[in-house]
Amino acid sequence: MRYKDTLWTFALLTEKLVIEIDGDYHNEEEQVKYDNARTAWFNELGLQVLRFTNNEILTDINSVLNRITQAIEERSLKKRSPTSPFSARRRGPGDEAKKQ
Repeated sequence: MRYKDTLWTFALLTEKLVIEIDGDYHNEEEQVKYDNARTAWFNELGLQVLRFTNNEILTDINSVLNRITQAIEERSLKKRSPTSPFSARRRGPGDEAKKQ
């Protein structure tokens, strides 16, 4: 599916995170299907989507901020984690690490 004229509620592109704040109409069947397809499309682009309701924003902003912070921290950890135990250094003769 293609979303040519997509408008994000909020995006932290450096963290590859999209934050959407949804009104009540997002509970309607057709809107749920659309939102699921849109989320899948964002995921294909490597973007994580966090969805919050208007009610969550208005009544429990601390939990919302905690979820956003946690998502950023988790993505930052993934960026820093080497893909293999040997990717951080190169080995030389005698198994010593070579400086890159």
